Amino acid sequence: MQNVLKSDVVRSKGLAIKLPVLFLHGFYACRSNLRHIANSPLIHSDRSCFLLDLRNHGDSFHSDSMHYNDMAMDVIHFLNSMGITKAIWVGHSY
Repeated sequence: MQNVLKSDVVRSKGLAIKLPVLFLHGFYACRSNLRHIANSPLIHSDRSCFLLDLRNHGDSFHSDSMHYNDMAMDVIHFLNSMGITKAIWVGHSY
């Protein structure tokens, strides 16, 4: 079984006509760190926003591997499982 990233979705208030936004937190953070941005009406009025907990962070699974390739594949697996083929990626780290 594939490990799955924990996520929250901020749904569009209307019709989601623009590309979804994928929010990725930084080191020692979790998906809730960027929620205030995703909740902005300027962001989610016409698009859905996905906030992810990356592996070994927040409520997502824990693994011995923290290789960038493995982490990228986790995100790609999430996008594929949600049927998302294009998205805007927003990330932040301290």
